[in-house]
Amino acid sequence: MKRRTVLTPVSAAVGSILAEPLVARLGIHILIENVWNGMFYEPKGPNTQSADLLKNYLNEINSPWVGSYFDIGNHQRFGKPAEWIKTLGNSGWATAEVGGGQKERLHEVLQNMRLHLLGQ
Repeated sequence: MKRRTVLTPVSAAVGSILAEPLVARLGIHILIENVWNGMFYEPKGPNTQSADLLKNYLNEINSPWVGSYFDIGNHQRFGKPAEWIKTLGNSGWATAEVGGGQKERLHEVLQNMRLHLLGQ
């Protein structure tokens, strides 16, 4: 499937969501994941692919409500995560997939992310 064939309906869906005033009022972010969709890398390509396609796509959308959900763990086979993180800059969001949902556990995860990602 050609990349544009996939991106056109995605762009239309993102545009219709962003047109809803409720999205901005509630501060809802739309995050586009970087893996398993094949939209911004060649699935059978080398592990040296850049984030340029994804960064350019996010720049085209040009909305503070749209960014990248960067799945660092599953990305190793498609590109160098550190380079993708540098390229995406502030348009990427960091998340953690961890077990347990208790308040104490979530606080621990948040503290670890702040320490290791932000140096706080």
